[in-house]
Amino acid sequence: MEKNLNSLIRSIFYIAVPMILSNVSAPLLGLVDTAIVGRIGTTEIGSVAIGATTFSLIFSSFVFLRICTTGYIAQSWGSKNTAEAENIIQKTISISVACGLFVILLSIPLKGFFLLLLGPSYEIRSLAESYINIRFWSAPAVFLTYVILGSLIGSNKPFHVVTITVFTNLVNVFLDLFLGVVLGYGVIGIAIGTLISEWSGAILGIVLIKQVFPEFKLFSFNLKFSQLIKKMILSNIDFFIRTILLLTSIMLFTAIGARISDLILAVNSILILLQMFLSYGIDGFAQAAEVLVGNAYGSKNKSALKRVILITGLISFIVALLYSLVYFFLGLNIVSLITNIDEVIDASKHYLPWIVISPIISFLSFHLDGVFIGAARTRVMRNAMLISFIIYLFAIILLVPVLENHGLWIAFLIFLLFRGVTLAVKLKSIISIK
Repeated sequence: MEKNLNSLIRSIFYIAVPMILSNVSAPLLGLVDTAIVGRIGTTEIGSVAIGATTFSLIFSSFVFLRICTTGYIAQSWGSKNTAEAENIIQKTISISVACGLFVILLSIPLKGFFLLLLGPSYEIRSLAESYINIRFWSAPAVFLTYVILGSLIGSNKPFHVVTITVFTNLVNVFLDLFLGVVLGYGVIGIAIGTLISEWSGAILGIVLIKQVFPEFKLFSFNLKFSQLIKKMILSNIDFFIRTILLLTSIMLFTAIGARISDLILAVNSILILLQMFLSYGIDGFAQAAEVLVGNAYGSKNKSALKRVILITGLISFIVALLYSLVYFFLGLNIVSLITNIDEVIDASKHYLPWIVISPIISFLSFHLDGVFIGAARTRVMRNAMLISFIIYLFAIILLVPVLENHGLWIAFLIFLLFRGVTLAVKLKSIISIK
């Protein structure tokens, strides 16, 4: 028993550690990206920020391609059905390419909508449009990479995921510096550099997928309607709805903070970064749960499934507790590293306690997301998110007029709490597999 437990813990960390490194690499290298454009000019900084935000919102809406692929591949891998896994990859690649082409076709209305939503000045808008026009051509590569990453995570190849992520980001930084600064192409050069890096990452991903699944055929596009493709499409739709609700909740949090005051907007923007840092750590263990739950669920091993859920949950709680302790003792120091504006630092003191308790409140939602993804129970995730979002709206309506930003933070934590609770009440449906 002890040997099995040690083996499971090693498997969890074998997946979680590289996934954490992969999660952290993007924002860290993103800081380098910002530093590069910061050497060109303030207008360029604003235009790249507007463009990057646009694609963050668009591409995040399609992250279901990665999530759903992980669950189905993990189940096939667990049941040792390589042929089914290859079929899933083939189908999801077809879906990803179709989604990429769809986004390109809608590029003009999408560009207009996000520029209207984000409201940049005329000078920034002009440069941002140039950036956006180039970046739209990376959509098929980004969505293809989502499928590749999902396939590699599901087939227990986390170090391949790190390789793709770090390679893509390093190429992006090098090309941004070379094209944007050295050759002097500015924002256009940065957009082209990012476009090339995203296609380079997709190509590397295809090479690695061929190593894991030798029978995989890239150009065998197949969307033949079957029970499998029907199940996958429905799962993707469910997760798409869930993702839109999640993004809306974050945008709502930002928008309400902005309406309270510019100072509150600045404070909340910094404190929400600490919440993001939390997700980078706990998500690694949630992704370990995705794989190991999928393996156990696919092989219908109930005892292994219970062990994976329990141990990954316990580790997630311990990690959340460590985050809370770090934020309690060092939270203000971290804020001071992010900004040197005294007014913002002083205001942060009043709202820092919410970030201190946030890890303990939200860890369950991160952990159970991984569990339900591994079991490919996306409809449950969609419904849980919908219920949590409605509760979040009611909490905002009731609390913000009375408590202002404290009310906003309480509403947000209620949202995170109910995301976990609404999934927990459905956990029995996964454990009772036959």
